[in-house]
Amino acid sequence: SIVTPVVILYQDFNNNWGFWDTVNVLGAEVWERDNNFGINGTPCAAMSGYSGGAQDNEDWLISPAMNLDAYNSEVLTFFTAMDYTGPDLEPMISTDYDGGGDPSTATWADFTWTMSPGSWEWTSSGEIDLSGIAGTAVYLAFIFTSTTAGSATWEVDDVLITGEPAVGINDPATGALDFTLDPNPSKGTVHIGGSKEIIDIEVFSATGARLLSKDNIELPESLNLHNLNPGIYFVRINTGDDTGAMQRLVIY
Repeated sequence: SIVTPVVILYQDFNNNWGFWDTVNVLGAEVWERDNNFGINGTPCAAMSGYSGGAQDNEDWLISPAMNLDAYNSEVLTFFTAMDYTGPDLEPMISTDYDGGGDPSTATWADFTWTMSPGSWEWTSSGEIDLSGIAGTAVYLAFIFTSTTAGSATWEVDDVLITGEPAVGINDPATGALDFTLDPNPSKGTVHIGGSKEIIDIEVFSATGARLLSKDNIELPESLNLHNLNPGIYFVRINTGDDTGAMQRLVIY
């Protein structure tokens, strides 16, 4: 059988901070929720160290604890937008943060990601593989710093971590069939390429609800997904012997 990833963590900051913490280490400026300038005009998390001029600041935006031992094949994605000149935002992961107090006393590891180039351009981080991280209390943090020499404004939106439930996950067929999605992220039209014979294509929401099923497929195939709201989805291709593969799709 094919395992459908489930949502471990999702936060769009649309209504509140949820269980995220904002920790002010230095400076008077703090993380705020901006109600107007997130993806497609929705709210987002925003941080600037500018107040009558650039100021010295260090502020953390920290997720609730996650039990990654309960999952396999965890993947993180998020979106950032920024403008002005100042230090880069630093997303990091910790397995020994105690969930309170000064986060700098814990060990935090960075990772490779794609950041916004500026001009308020919302940019996907790309898929960040967290499968090598273990722990029952794992934290994700976005660390903002600024100095009197310069302060960028950073915005964060649609933070998502997915994974496959660890119990019973030993199905090598999950990735046995390679196919391509282009473009990804997409505004709604997705072209699917590949060389294997398939029987159908399915599209799922991030919570596992099947939104589309299409059979009689001959690759290459195109899907019109303009009716879907911006967000994270999964495209699954099935073969006749109950094998297939699944890929993450971002609609914006």
